[in-house]
Amino acid sequence: MTAQDGLASVRQLDDLGVTRAQVRTRLRTGEWERLARGIVGLAGLGMTWRRRCRLALLLAHPAAALGHASAARLHGFDGYERDNRIILSIPRGVRHGALPDGVEGRSVKALLPKQCTVVNGLRCVIRPVALVQLAGDDGTD
Repeated sequence: MTAQDGLASVRQLDDLGVTRAQVRTRLRTGEWERLARGIVGLAGLGMTWRRRCRLALLLAHPAAALGHASAARLHGFDGYERDNRIILSIPRGVRHGALPDGVEGRSVKALLPKQCTVVNGLRCVIRPVALVQLAGDDGTD
């Protein structure tokens, strides 16, 4: 879980051999907490921006990626260092579960694997895609 900001899907844990009974025990003892349907996390860590991004990615379709202002923050764009928006770019026609409060899902016409990258362990759109998205959102140069 530490590689994923203290979060994991129950499916991931199952793939690792963690039984449902073990998950229930850790939830009951307070070691873990249920953060969303099918997602558990280490208790007491708080919901930082990064952890909220991870939760959104775990709940979304695997083809989704952080985009717009979220990608700008990850890429270190000027003016977005403290931007707390969490915006997912989700390919049109892709089904996904309910997103957490405060997370915005934006349908994009297409999101090819080559248009995505991983920055600091989080899947996001590449810099040129983020710039185009920001131009549409914020209208800044």
